[in-house]
Amino acid sequence: MTDPVVPQMITLAREARDLTQSELAARIDASQSKVSKHEAGLVAVSEADVEKYAVALGFPPAFFRTNYVRVGAGNDVFHHRKRQAALVSRLRHRHAEVDVRRLHVQRLLYDVEIDVRGFPAMDVDAFDGDVEFIAAQVRASWGLAPGPVHNLAKVVEDAGALVLQHDFGVDPIDAISNWVPGMPPVVCLNVRAPGDRQRLSLAHEVGHLVMHRQPGSADPEAEAQAFAGALLMPAAEFLNEFPADATLQRVLALKPRWRVSVQAMVVRAHQLGRLPKSRYQDLFRQMSGMGWRKDEPLPVAPEQPSLLKEVVALHIRQHGYSIPELAARALASEQEFRDLVLQERPIVRPLRPLRLERP
Repeated sequence: MTDPVVPQMITLAREARDLTQSELAARIDASQSKVSKHEAGLVAVSEADVEKYAVALGFPPAFFRTNYVRVGAGNDVFHHRKRQAALVSRLRHRHAEVDVRRLHVQRLLYDVEIDVRGFPAMDVDAFDGDVEFIAAQVRASWGLAPGPVHNLAKVVEDAGALVLQHDFGVDPIDAISNWVPGMPPVVCLNVRAPGDRQRLSLAHEVGHLVMHRQPGSADPEAEAQAFAGALLMPAAEFLNEFPADATLQRVLALKPRWRVSVQAMVVRAHQLGRLPKSRYQDLFRQMSGMGWRKDEPLPVAPEQPSLLKEVVALHIRQHGYSIPELAARALASEQEFRDLVLQERPIVRPLRPLRLERP
């Protein structure tokens, strides 16, 4: 007997493809009312309709029959790093995309165990807002040597999270993360962002995953951003190298070693009291005048997460799966599996403006 269609999966697929009910109805040659009633579970979905939805939305028919608990837009399980305000409709679309990717991951991990003990729970309020201390404790628990973190993606994946590269297009979203019961933490980074911004965004999301497992923090975005700076630029070592008479060229010379932007280093130095406000503002004016706030010299190469690909390789090597079989297991088309999981198509990374919030 064929499993019944789960109405919310039609909604998830539609939102992941960024379609309205009317647009989807036009694709399947039906009324918007019919699509609405299918999504609400008021009208049974026939086999013919399932096939139409599968073709129109690019998911296999089995996708619409799976009992999957989605996180959904607006849920506190989702955290973001955004460069500016994003429209609710755009977030709904991007949340749906991340939910689909989480479904892929969940089904690929059925026979794989990932130890997530590397992510300590350190509620920021329990530590009186001392983000510097929390970041230092996380570094210590991960066994990081003093100074720069040379490959943050590997460190985070070794701690038990899955780091995924995702194309968020031109939307002002640098990263989205969530952590739901029974799954490792999942962080999606915007593949179009420069490498230094991807690293800062990943550190930002780690801050959320460590400090904000329960809602209620007064300013979680500011706390996560402070955590990112402390994780990537620990105070003692960073101040030991940051020049007291800083010029842009002297700060730029530190970029290949610390693998963060000049802007991030200037902000961090000001937060730590190394740069007085007047000098800090002067350096930002210089960066604006030289175009560095859009395109800094000495670009940092993006890091390459590997854990999900290692899971795929394990299934192929030990369990005898083929790529089409793994795609079917993940409830994805083979092309989408190759694009999203194996990432066989390179993404062109256009430069985008970078606007760090000043303290």
